[in-house]
Amino acid sequence: MRPSGRFGRRLLVWAMASLLLAACTSKGTGTQNQPVETTAPGTDEVAETPQPGGDEVGTGALLEPPKTADGVPVPVEVFVSDEELLSAGKQAVNWLHYHGSYEGTRYWPSDAINKQNVKRLVPKWIYQTGIVDGFETQPIVWNGIMYITTSNGPHVIALDARTGQKYWEYTWPMPPGLQLCCGPVNRGVAIGGDQIFFQTLDAHVVALDARTGKLNWARQLGDPKKAESMTAAPLYYKGKVIVGISGAEYGISGWIQALDAKTGETIWKFNTINPKAGWPEDGEAASRGGGSTWVTGTVDPETNTLYWGIGNPSPDFDGSVRPGHNGYTDSVVALDVDTGELKWWHQVTPHDQWDYDGVNVRALLTVNVNGTPTPVLAHADRNGYFYVIDRRYPVEGKEDSPIVSSDWRVLHKTPFVRIENAGAAPTPEGVRVCPGPSGGSEWVAPSYDLKTMTAFVSGIDMCAIFRSHTWNFVQGRAYWGSAFTPEVENASGTFTAIDVATGKIKWQYRSEAPMVAGSLTTAGGVTFTGEQNGWFLAFDNDTGEILWRFQTGAGIHAQPSAFMIDGKPYIAVASGNGGWVAGFGAVGHPEQRVSGGQLGDALIVFGLFDEE
Repeated sequence: MRPSGRFGRRLLVWAMASLLLAACTSKGTGTQNQPVETTAPGTDEVAETPQPGGDEVGTGALLEPPKTADGVPVPVEVFVSDEELLSAGKQAVNWLHYHGSYEGTRYWPSDAINKQNVKRLVPKWIYQTGIVDGFETQPIVWNGIMYITTSNGPHVIALDARTGQKYWEYTWPMPPGLQLCCGPVNRGVAIGGDQIFFQTLDAHVVALDARTGKLNWARQLGDPKKAESMTAAPLYYKGKVIVGISGAEYGISGWIQALDAKTGETIWKFNTINPKAGWPEDGEAASRGGGSTWVTGTVDPETNTLYWGIGNPSPDFDGSVRPGHNGYTDSVVALDVDTGELKWWHQVTPHDQWDYDGVNVRALLTVNVNGTPTPVLAHADRNGYFYVIDRRYPVEGKEDSPIVSSDWRVLHKTPFVRIENAGAAPTPEGVRVCPGPSGGSEWVAPSYDLKTMTAFVSGIDMCAIFRSHTWNFVQGRAYWGSAFTPEVENASGTFTAIDVATGKIKWQYRSEAPMVAGSLTTAGGVTFTGEQNGWFLAFDNDTGEILWRFQTGAGIHAQPSAFMIDGKPYIAVASGNGGWVAGFGAVGHPEQRVSGGQLGDALIVFGLFDEE
């Protein structure tokens, strides 16, 4: 995906209680030095270790993680059943999934917050993590208990969702000097049974006791020396923890894995680079072909199908060393969730040379197509189009191939930002292309009004000049293959309402700064999202009118959650800019008009004003 900015980081030393081991954590440097000339190293797969504290692969001498969290257990037993998780999108009390439900619609089926009362929203409590950096967490809430993560490790924190009081905090010890794209961020946890699960920047998957924060197991799946990292929230499904790897900016070869939730053992592994699908025959380019999987996927329980977006090829901008369409990069893959077997795939940007990726969340919807209810996937892509594609499998009279993208599945696509000079390859002199390398729509997810079948899409309306040159591959070093200059002077943000059935734009809000926050839609006809200047906004779904706003004090690069306690509704959002801010013009802009807000560490929970 995104070539990271130059994040200079210093070591943070945390003093733990005497029962905990002292641990050094380091923010990823994200240093992007041009590689020197060398022979490409081998691509042997990383060995897997079941527990930290032994011989860790590729990380040197790591400290053993603490066995307990710092704090007190939550006051109730925690157990989230498969039935609760399957029906999560049909209830309003809890926010149990990264996307709100397995279907990924980010729709809250309650009208407790609506067009009439939304102006009564006020902050009920604010929790400051103390980690001032990219704050991209998605709060998970179960029966009044909230789980969030911070950047740098991460730290995992259990809170009382009524008051913001901390129960416990678990700190993952980090080795220094990690090569990261894009910044030391973490997007949250998954919950299932009596455990919560998260991924780490040094490529571990970790399971904690959801009540106490005690470490149950940890599994290393990637090699930080190869710049393999993990930043997404896992996906829990019927006893499996499904995760993916990041690092395509360093020439890794991507994958998705399903682990046993009780033991951490691998059940299946799917490689996101298919050397036979549009790569040079010698296999060298494919062996370091990228294909990161750094945004959580969605699931169709009825067909037992997992949908996961796959990121950019490597090198990001130099297509000359990887001729072909480079499958399965910039694609969605449909997998059997039990076996990991590929059912079909669709590529949105063949032979990507602009870092457009394809990781964006695919939501599961049913829309009328020529009078026929049709199951579809919908998503807003970084290439600037909103896609609606047929997700049925198999389809009579149509064929899917593991080699060729199923392009016949596209029902329609709608541009929601400027599309100019599309397909123009970077040149040594420079070529202007719109959108620039940040999108389109970045990784954050749209939300959907299921009553009107309307999508709400955050966008970045900005062009860039792409200049090509070739970088030699060095394992663990940046492998971009080009450079770009964003045109910040004419950049802006968009928030667009799109009819999913027809692809027609209903309305569009334009902001001064790029819109890089996800959204949340309520059954009360209101949609929430945030801006880089710190404003948290509530829109009228039908008209696009801003009904309410609150200044959070920092740029919003996260996604809201909604939940209820004692019959009262709440909205939670993380405020704190971060990630790959260079991609949307945040570096070197004197007025910071485009980059907008500050770094931050505040988790803000809003509720309706009550005089009593």
